[in-house]
Amino acid sequence: MPPSYTNSDEEIEQTLIGLMYTALPSIIIVVTGYALAGSMAAVRTNDLLTYVILAAGLSIGLYRIAVIVAYHLVLRCHGTLNHKVWEALYGLGGFIFSICVGSLTSRTLIVGDVESQLLTVTTAIAYSTGMIIRVAVRPKIAVAQLSLMHIPVICIGFWFFSPTSVALSFLHILFLTAGVQLIYYIHDTLAARLRAERELAALARHDYLTGLPNRAFLEHHLTELLSRSSSPDPIVLMTIDLDGFKQVNDRMGHLAGDEVLRQTASTLKETVGPERFVARLGGDEFVVVAKADAALGDPEHLADQIIAAVSKPIKIDGEFVSVGASVGLAEFDRSMSSVIDLIGAADSALYAAKAAGKSTTRRHMTVGLAPLLCRAV
Repeated sequence: MPPSYTNSDEEIEQTLIGLMYTALPSIIIVVTGYALAGSMAAVRTNDLLTYVILAAGLSIGLYRIAVIVAYHLVLRCHGTLNHKVWEALYGLGGFIFSICVGSLTSRTLIVGDVESQLLTVTTAIAYSTGMIIRVAVRPKIAVAQLSLMHIPVICIGFWFFSPTSVALSFLHILFLTAGVQLIYYIHDTLAARLRAERELAALARHDYLTGLPNRAFLEHHLTELLSRSSSPDPIVLMTIDLDGFKQVNDRMGHLAGDEVLRQTASTLKETVGPERFVARLGGDEFVVVAKADAALGDPEHLADQIIAAVSKPIKIDGEFVSVGASVGLAEFDRSMSSVIDLIGAADSALYAAKAAGKSTTRRHMTVGLAPLLCRAV
């Protein structure tokens, strides 16, 4: 099976946090609605506290807009950012704005102006509905915002204890309860979808049997490496073909052959180390990608280590079986126009190793060196 990356859940969380920051149009709309309803309520009641709550809500609304704009500017300029910090900044603005919406609604209930109550209650319900849809991707933030907005209204309704105010409180309790359930449903559904998309992407880029990257992933990885012009170290590609694998398949069956491939994949990863890229091209052919740096030294030395490790007996169903390995080496040079040329060069060297008697290594001869070697001979 393809490997399950430990950072996949973290990547999903980062994606969900990023989705919150697509809510700029919704926030502009709700701040505008808050300004309209709050201004009408303040003018109608001429209540100082209503003016204060209105001003506080407008200030935090502008803060929320500024945070979203800043997020996109930082992301565009730097490409990466600390998602936890930006989640906290978004949540802070959402919490305070929710308190302002709940306080404005509660204040109009206390003052007693019916038309102001109609405006602010409508604004509160509209804000709650939009917030459930937009912020459900981060359920803790969404539930906190929903609670901070509804609880003041619920408390005021029970404090007045009239039939209408108590009914209003119960309606807000029902809305809060249903909203919390809907928030977690939306979050869980979206997270499951993102997780499934990543699993499908992993399946498309990995070999199902060994869990190693497949040829498509290999070509993508090589293209990325070669596009990094800042890297001074050339790329070395080693193609490894198992010697005697067909005989194991024919004698012990395909299940035994599959086990040989799985154990070979593990052996290769252990031998070359985590800093090098191991892939399966198909069949019994594998690939190792390494930088030709000081840590690698002579690549033929690593090839010899690979041959020795792969050639060790493998125990399958109580029986020891042995396969060998032939290795073809190629180093990317300017005569190659693509990663396909590099893979082809390593394959050519591999065929030469097989022809030379197997369990050996051959290096691809660059175009520039071939005439010199011919003249020397």
